Amino acid sequence: FDFTSQTGAPTFQSVPISGVQNAIDSTPINNNDVTLNTTAFPLTVTPGDDQNIIVNVNLTIGFDSVTRLKVYADGNTSISANNPIRWDIYLPDNPTNDPSWNPSNPNPIYSNWTLLNTTAYTISYIPTENAYQIDFNTPVSASYIKIKENQASSPSPTVTLTEIEAYTLVTGTSYINDFEMHKTDFTVSYAFSPAWRFDYALNLEQRSISNSNDYDTASHTGRVNWTPNPYFYSSLQTSVSTRDEEDRPESSNRTYSLSLTYIPLDTLSLNMAASKVDLYSESDKTSEIYTYNFNVDAELFDDLSADMDIFYNTTDTISTGTTSDTFDSRLRFTARLTPELTAELNGSYNKTENITDTETKSADMSMNWRLSDMLSWRVTGEHQWLEDVPDIRAATTSFVVALTEKIQADINYGINDTGRTSENTSLNMRWHINEILSAQAGGSYQILPDEEIWNINVRVTAVIGRN
Repeated sequence: FDFTSQTGAPTFQSVPISGVQNAIDSTPINNNDVTLNTTAFPLTVTPGDDQNIIVNVNLTIGFDSVTRLKVYADGNTSISANNPIRWDIYLPDNPTNDPSWNPSNPNPIYSNWTLLNTTAYTISYIPTENAYQIDFNTPVSASYIKIKENQASSPSPTVTLTEIEAYTLVTGTSYINDFEMHKTDFTVSYAFSPAWRFDYALNLEQRSISNSNDYDTASHTGRVNWTPNPYFYSSLQTSVSTRDEEDRPESSNRTYSLSLTYIPLDTLSLNMAASKVDLYSESDKTSEIYTYNFNVDAELFDDLSADMDIFYNTTDTISTGTTSDTFDSRLRFTARLTPELTAELNGSYNKTENITDTETKSADMSMNWRLSDMLSWRVTGEHQWLEDVPDIRAATTSFVVALTEKIQADINYGINDTGRTSENTSLNMRWHINEILSAQAGGSYQILPDEEIWNINVRVTAVIGRN
């Protein structure tokens, strides 16, 4: 592929996605996806399905910078602009802290997935394209991005996803970028009986980019599943992945994992997982990573649900002789107070023991009120208790107005106190003119301790060549 651009204004350039997988999995922090499907689309998402089933989608982006994601739904799907599916965004922690590390594993296992704060991105629904648009405030650079459906407001729509696209924002430059990729995926499954199944996957990839290092990756994954009844599921998996990048030592990892799911009641789901990852540089083992996860999803009442995640990780870095331990826990309650009003309460605790130990406690609450099909209001508040530094307190409020089917506006105000107070007010309007043209205009005003900042932007987008 050849990408050529010459422009004096910011423009969005397509980012290649080398792999997409989806999983029926209610535990996004659990790194072992329960059901892997490497041919992800079309993919049906039904929020609030039986047994608290939730859909995760993994995107393999190979550390390219991503500013925007677009998730397309089937054209027959009808979704109100004020009643869309909500999405949580997760990024993987990189256990080697080496930006070149990429296991190229069809079912990647990491020491942890990090949930992005909702202030790190904005999500809008574009009716003319029937697409969810996710814009990151700061470009994301990671090996994988995980998108997890997080319960829609009532009533819950059923959506069939058909495509995902990734973009990066480039400004004022002229360039020619030659990109070539060869990818081979081979999978085979065999069911010994209704309860026992074996899966094997082989993935090969060669990638060449004119302004970056060339690399080859290969991975082998084997998995045995045992499902004796509809209420219990177990999976034992092992994988070997290698990456050979130009001007860098060959890296590889070997992964061993066990996951268990037990559903004693229609309203209760228990998930447990353990994994070990061995990292190698050439033939030398550099690190050992042990990860343990426990998750509980419960529907306490018809309009009240709760979920709890407990995570523990220990990393032994052989090359330096150091050990790092991380404990993370999260408890969330979601309540539908009325058909139009939902509330969410979260509490979390994190402790890391390394060269310098850190401990963080946080609590946040949000409320979303859908006053009508044209207007919704959301308010959030958060408090973080930190060690040796001032606590962080933040609050935001936002209004989303659907002026017409094609014109939407949102007004946002936020205040942040980290020992020094800052405020931010913004207004954005989106006009989806037709299937080809769309326009966006917005402005923001920031009050910082030492300065005030104004920002005004106008953007017109033309989609050419899309069926």
